[in-house]
Amino acid sequence: MSEFSKQDMIKRINEELDIPFVTDGMEVIAISWVVDRIYPAIPDWALPILYNSLDGVNDEELKNLEDVLVREVNKRLDIPYVPESLEAQLIGPAIGALLSFAVKGKSLS
Repeated sequence: MSEFSKQDMIKRINEELDIPFVTDGMEVIAISWVVDRIYPAIPDWALPILYNSLDGVNDEELKNLEDVLVREVNKRLDIPYVPESLEAQLIGPAIGALLSFAVKGKSLS
């Protein structure tokens, strides 16, 4: 992912995501950290869905895709000192934010 694409993805996620009691600057730092770690762990077959879903996906397809991606990313990503079950809870919202663009028919490219 190019630096421009990464920054664009972070900006778009930040526009959609509001973490209560956290400043916008801190949200960007947190989102950047998550994108840096999760993006490389996303299977290649899922990237086209994240980059451009012209028709969008329905809620059931989204839930199925989110479940699969959380499991796949969790297998590939290790957060030190964090148990697997908690990793999934941390990875899930980030994957959900990325997939929200597919539901709305937005493009990350």
